Amino acid sequence: MKTILLDENQIIVKKKINIKSIHAAKFSTTLFLLLLSVSLISCKKNKIPRVETISYLTVSPSSVELTGEVTDEGGAPIVDRGFCWGQMEMPTIEYANIEYVGAGMGGFSKIIENLEYNSYYYFRAFAKNKYGIVYGESVLIYTKGLPYTSASCNPQTNWAFFNLINLSYSPTANASSVGYNWTMRGNANYSDLNIHFSQEPVTGNYVTVNYTSDIGYSNCEVSGVFGVGFGYFYTAQAGDTVHVENDGNGHFSMSFCGLTFHSSGTTYTFTTDGNLTN
Repeated sequence: MKTILLDENQIIVKKKINIKSIHAAKFSTTLFLLLLSVSLISCKKNKIPRVETISYLTVSPSSVELTGEVTDEGGAPIVDRGFCWGQMEMPTIEYANIEYVGAGMGGFSKIIENLEYNSYYYFRAFAKNKYGIVYGESVLIYTKGLPYTSASCNPQTNWAFFNLINLSYSPTANASSVGYNWTMRGNANYSDLNIHFSQEPVTGNYVTVNYTSDIGYSNCEVSGVFGVGFGYFYTAQAGDTVHVENDGNGHFSMSFCGLTFHSSGTTYTFTTDGNLTN
């Protein structure tokens, strides 16, 4: 027992305490909790899957093909896998666009379409099992556009010229057309004029291709019926240019200069400037 005199009126009695024992006990408890925490984290890491963002391939100015791979499923089967993307550096499935691509181990790929032209996106693969979700490396991708110049001939709006006839068109964007993904169509007396594309065109210069050719993303095919009565089916020669403006709100203006048209049904050919604007 030890008596400590605080003042004349107060006496406190305390037992002797082994300070070293207290410090040792506290250290042992702290060490135990630390080791337990590390063990739990390590256990969880061993159960969640591993996934990699492998590569990407530009398919067109507005689409890319992504490839990923689940290299370790962790402690449970993979229930979801795929890609997320957006314009934040580390996209997640909660705050980005998502494309699911099956489940399970191994490689997987997906074509992501309808991206904005001349923009940037971050992509990364993800995989999920019952213990959690993980992400691969974030990859930065830039989409492209097409070079653009205005038509030097400056044609009249919704106009073309055939056999001494001024044609005045009423245009329709994205008109239905069998065998084509996207068509700008102009209807007029003595003529139906079509400009076909593989997808919705962006502002740019598109090179014309033959009627029987596959249309690439930077190409278009121009054809139509011209003439009194039933008329003849004509196609524009390959290698010329159609100048396209897209305002991003569904409005298009397409112009060409000195485009020559041929028909298998007649020997008559003609050359004209022209424009379709909706």
